[in-house]
Amino acid sequence: MNYSQNIFRFAVITGRLENNPARELSIALKPRQTTHFPTIKSRSTKDFLKSVEVANTSIQNKIALKLQLITFLRSSELRKSKWECINFENKRWLVPAELMKMKQPHVVPLSEYAISLLKELSTITGDNLYLFPNNQHKSIHI
Repeated sequence: MNYSQNIFRFAVITGRLENNPARELSIALKPRQTTHFPTIKSRSTKDFLKSVEVANTSIQNKIALKLQLITFLRSSELRKSKWECINFENKRWLVPAELMKMKQPHVVPLSEYAISLLKELSTITGDNLYLFPNNQHKSIHI
């Protein structure tokens, strides 16, 4: 059942329409098939990390993949994060509410490995506003 059918059904039930013009739409319109990205099985994580190491991509991309794997941040949260959100001393990453799906700030505790990845990244992009800046415009995230 699609949304338009429900809206028109409601209109008929409440007396706003006499019939549902969308009743036959389900025959004419095929439902959209959704495909989800495949997950990485825990036993495949080691192989995945090995493939990241040998991938033909930048160090920043490799670090981003590793950080995403160990912090569980969404790619948009990762890409739009600023250096000011990283607290090396307290080993925390504060993701502001405006970057989060539920619009609530989120604190990510950082492991020693995450800290080492961020320190490596800081030697590359630490003089920029964003952890992962756009290569053409350093103050714009990718």
